[in-house]
Amino acid sequence: MANETSESSARTARVQQAAGTTSATPATSAAASSGDTASESKTEKAKAAASDVKSSAKEQALGLKDKALSSARSAATDGKSKAVEKVGGVSKAIQASASKLDEDVGQTYGDFARSAAKSIDDIAAQLDAKDIDELLEDAKAFVRKSPAIAIGIAAALGFAASRVVKSGLDLDDNV
Repeated sequence: MANETSESSARTARVQQAAGTTSATPATSAAASSGDTASESKTEKAKAAASDVKSSAKEQALGLKDKALSSARSAATDGKSKAVEKVGGVSKAIQASASKLDEDVGQTYGDFARSAAKSIDDIAAQLDAKDIDELLEDAKAFVRKSPAIAIGIAAALGFAASRVVKSGLDLDDNV
């Protein structure tokens, strides 16, 4: 019995110290049990406060995640629209040059240009018809199917982007 009281007193002292309160060590088991109740109450309050902070942080993080996803989706949709517009413009330019090719080089080359313009226009239509999520899944499937080609394309695009940036920097130096 004395050993149980000693253990209870030690536990109460540890809980009170963790809760930031200190009191005299209870001398009797009745005092120890009332000290345990007060400690448990403070501990429960601390747990509740920690739980509130945790749920508040979680809500804020989810809000930021939703905002970032919404912003990324909006940017991707805008980018898709611009890409469709540009690809369609390339198709129209090739189509317009087909008649000039007919006159200058021959009907065969004009037909080839019209065929290329139709293929490019079909690609633009497919791109426009797909949702952003479908395009993302198609890209993932392509990378899984042909990783070497995907790396090569990424390297070529990186090289092209670096050349564009470098030429832009060179123009700034000349001004």
